[in-house]
This record gives sequence, structure tokens and C-alpha cells, in this order.
Amino acid sequence: MSAQISKALPYTGTLLVIAAFVMGLFFGGYRDVHYAPAIACLLSFSMMAVLPSLRDKLIVPAAPMAMLCFGFWIYVTLSIAWSTVPFASLVTYLVFLALPLCFFSPLLSGHPQAWLKPLFIAFMGVITICALWAVIQFTVLHGQFGTRAAHPLPNPNNLAGLINLGLLPALALFIGVREGNNKYMALLALCAVLFAGLVATESRGGFIAMLFGFATLAITLRHQPQSLWKRVLVIVLTGSIVFGMVTHFGGGRFAPHLLQIATFGIDPSSLARVAIWENAWPLLRDNMWLGLGLGTFYLYYPSVRMPGADDSAGNWAHMDPYQYGIEMGIVAPILFYLIGFALMFRVIKSISALERNDNHKVLIMGLFAAVFTLILHTHATFHMYLMPILIIVGVWLALLYDLTRTDNSYVEIEFAGWQKPFMGVIIVSFAALIGVMAASSAYAQINLLKAQDYLNSGRPEQFTLAIQQTEKWAPRSFIDSELQLASLYIDLLNPEQADALFGIDEQMHLYEQSNMLLDIADSQNPAWAEIPYKRGLLYLTRGNMGDAEAAFKEAIDRDHMHFKARRALADLYLGYGRAADAFNLLSEGLEYPHPIKVREEFLPLMRELKPLADIQNNYNSFPVTGSDEVNE
Repeated sequence: MSAQISKALPYTGTLLVIAAFVMGLFFGGYRDVHYAPAIACLLSFSMMAVLPSLRDKLIVPAAPMAMLCFGFWIYVTLSIAWSTVPFASLVTYLVFLALPLCFFSPLLSGHPQAWLKPLFIAFMGVITICALWAVIQFTVLHGQFGTRAAHPLPNPNNLAGLINLGLLPALALFIGVREGNNKYMALLALCAVLFAGLVATESRGGFIAMLFGFATLAITLRHQPQSLWKRVLVIVLTGSIVFGMVTHFGGGRFAPHLLQIATFGIDPSSLARVAIWENAWPLLRDNMWLGLGLGTFYLYYPSVRMPGADDSAGNWAHMDPYQYGIEMGIVAPILFYLIGFALMFRVIKSISALERNDNHKVLIMGLFAAVFTLILHTHATFHMYLMPILIIVGVWLALLYDLTRTDNSYVEIEFAGWQKPFMGVIIVSFAALIGVMAASSAYAQINLLKAQDYLNSGRPEQFTLAIQQTEKWAPRSFIDSELQLASLYIDLLNPEQADALFGIDEQMHLYEQSNMLLDIADSQNPAWAEIPYKRGLLYLTRGNMGDAEAAFKEAIDRDHMHFKARRALADLYLGYGRAADAFNLLSEGLEYPHPIKVREEFLPLMRELKPLADIQNNYNSFPVTGSDEVNE
């Protein structure tokens, strides 16, 4: 390989990582396929970085921090084997891979700084663009994007975490730059823009975590040649001006919210998080050793959610180590914290050995403060499940590892003869395996979406072909196609049309096929409430009211917010004359977060039921005499 090509490789790799970052920004869950091309870009970057190093010798990071990161990667990989919902775990694992790929690949290249320097510069630029976009959303486009800047991430707190990853290094560089240097004003302007973006998110957790990170910088960089307190004063004054200007557009509500935390005030957001942690405790307690499966929290939390407890979507625990424990067992958060402590000890040891005015110290502390801030903040949100943030964390950790290198940080492994191509085959095979996993999952999802469109537009033949394509390419754990097909069969078995379309034997065959498809789906996703709901509808086609009632109850037990199951069960109760039970069931459902259309559907029926429900409730409240049994 020529020197010119070798020099160009890191810049090409940087473009690939930036492309993965951008695609990851718009990833919206396992039904979204943005993760597949993003993973393809990261795998290409990894092979570009690692494969050329095999020509000479492989330099492997071997310090405790690197070993713990590798151990965590292996443990997360193994956890898929015992996941209760394998496909959800697979997609989440593909997202998680962004961190180890971005951490290990530059370090294994043999020339980490050649790869990491352009990545650092590029991501500081990308984060600055995100901060500017946050300010634009907050000041100009709040009508389209809401009162707090969040786009394109799912939550304002996540955007705050992303911005902090750039703000803390920028603050460190500003503290370290010499006066009179032409970078002084540029760095101050960069800090102002990033801070403005942070304020535009109105994330109190992000703001407070940033203050802890800034305090860390002030303490550790106090011996810089520049006057620290003069720099801190400039930062505070500039920050105050930016804070006042940005919050002015938000009606001045952010400052009172911050003061509410400072005075230990109680607010709905904090109460909601505490409610989630409290409600989710049984999930951790009952699955402490192995967990339920990576990426499955959103499936199991609805079963333990209490009415009126919180108004969240219920997709995240809003404390990543806690969610790691629920999903992968207690070992996962232990490894997470061990990596954090190993990083801290490594940084302390490194900066203690450096001269007080060593420029490396400034960048090391800026990167460490950024990661430290993110770790603090992720105890109140879900940063470590988002690919864009994982990519930057991986790069920042790699930079920290190399900047703090010692004689024992790397070990050299030389390959002779056949070993070089053999290792190349191993690396390419690993990348190909991950690529196939991502591609097959994404392609199956694309075909499923096509199938749904065909079904909604009344084209059953195209629907069947699309389902066949889905089953052909999908991993075995992908059971959405089985549920879709069972749903079609159940609709066809509707008593109002089944006799006109099918004979008795054909109806029985469809019934048995539907049951089999639902059994397959249930074996791969025992938490999905839609499966027993569909089974209840299937039982109704045969007039099996008792089994239908049990199935609808199971759906509600799995997800208290499955409003279709509540309505179906309420209709059954009404058929039995149990108006009070139907009223109470619907009323309880409205105590959970719900779409407005659910309220519009439930309330008219509840108004009709209330007089009769009151009579039944009053009758059932009378004491029963002469018997220990209570009539239902």
C-alpha cells in the first residue's frame, strides 16, 4: 500500500464514521432500519483501520481499562444467548456495537493518533452544528419542534448529553490556550455556541452534570500557566450573557426550574423518574443474575407500571446502569462502573506524571470531563442506548486511552507466514457476520412494512409474497411476520364473513394455523401483549368466550396500556351484564398515559355505563350473611 493511500485512509474512515453518526441520529427503534447502513459504515471503518496493521504486527491495547471494555463487550454479546426476546436484543446489540468498534479500531491500527485526530476535529464540528441547530429550534422553530430543543434525538436530555461531549473539551482547550493566541477568541466563541445549545435543551440534568464537569476542569487545570480564575471569570460572564439571551426566548422558565432542584423542590419530572425506578424494581429483583435480555425493558416495564405513576412512554428506565441490570443481570452494571473507575485511575495516574503546563493535560482533562459528565447524566436518562452518543464516547475513550498511554498500554503481536492471512480472514469473517445480521434484519423489516402497506390497500396476494420474503430473510427470532399473518387469518375468520368465504374444514385449518403462528410468536417474545390480544380475538371467532376473556386479561397483565385489549374485555363483560367490571376496567385504563383517541372512545361508553355500574357496585358492597363466599 502506498504512503499516499495510507495517509488518506484515516480521512476516509472519518467520513464513514460521520456517516454512521448521521444515520444513527434518525434511528427510531427496532422497526427502523437506519442501524443497518450505519453498522456497515462502522464495520468498513474498522477493517480499514485494522487490516493494514496485520502486514507488520498487531499492536493490542492491554491495560486494565481496555481489558474491562473488551470483557464488557464479550458479556453483552453472550447475553443475547439467554435473552427472552432475541430479536429485540439483536437490534439493540447492533446499536451497542458502535462503542467497541469506535474504541478498539483506532487503537488496533498501529497509528492511533493518525486516526483519532481527524475524528476528534470532525466530531467537534458536528457537535457544534448540533448545538447551532438546537438554538435555531429553540428560538425560531419552537412551533414545529416544541418548547425544548431535542431534534433529531428522541429527548432534549439526549441532545444535552451530546452537546456536553463537545462543550467540556472546548472549555478545557479555552482554559489552556495562551492569551494573545489567535485561537483564544475562536475557542471562546465555540464554548458560547455549545453552551447556548445546551441551554436550548433546557435539560437540568445536562446542565448540572456540565457544572460538575466544569468543576473537575477548574480543579485539575489550576496550575496552567494562564491565570485560571481569570479564565473562569471570562467563562462565567460569557455563559451568563448566553444563558440570559437564550432563556429569554423560552419565557425565562429554565432558571426557575434549575432553582427548583437547587432548593430540593419536588417536580413532576423527578417524580416520574423515581416512579419508574420504583416500579421497575421487581424486574431487577426477579432477574438479578441474567436479566431479561438486552433491549427488552420497554416490553416488560408495562407489566409492572402502576396507574398514575408517571407520564413517560415507558421505553427506558432513565438510568442506564439500572436498565443494564434489568436486561443483562447484575454483572453488566458492575462492569460499567469498573470501566469508569479504571478510566478515572488511569487519568489520575497520567496527569500526575505530566508536567504542570503540559498541553496533553488540557486535552486529557477535557475528554475525561466530557465522559465523566455523560456518566453522571446517564443516571437520569438513556444516553448509552443511542448510537450517535455511543460513537462519540467510543472515540473519546480511544483518545483518552492513547493520550494516557504508558509502556504497558499496548502489547505487540507478530504474525508469521500463514498467520497474517488467517487473521485477516478472521477479521473479515467477523465483519461479514455482523453485516449479514444487520442486513437480514433490516431487509426483513422492509418487507414487513411493504406487507402492511399491501394489506392496508387491499392487495392480499402482494401481502402474502411480501410475508414470504420476510420469512425468507428474517432471523428466526423475528416474529412480526407470524403475527401479521395470524392477524389476517383472524380477520378472515370473522363470523360475519367466514361462512361465505370458507367451508368448515377450511375455517378449522385457518384457526389451527393462526394458533400455531401465535404459539411461534409467543415463544420468541413472551412479553408482547399483542400476541394474547390476537389470541383472544381468535377465540371469539369460535365463540369461546371463556378463553377469550383469559387471553384479554393476559394481554392487559403484560401491558396495562393495551387499550384495545381493555375495550375487548369490557365488551365481553357487558355481554355478561357486568357493567361495573367494564366501567372499572376502562376507568383504570385512563389512569395510564393514553392517546386522546382512547379517551374519546372510552368516555362516552363510561358515561352510559356509570348509572348501572353504580347500582352494581352498591349492591356488591352489601355484607354477605350466612356464607363465606362473595357473589361476583
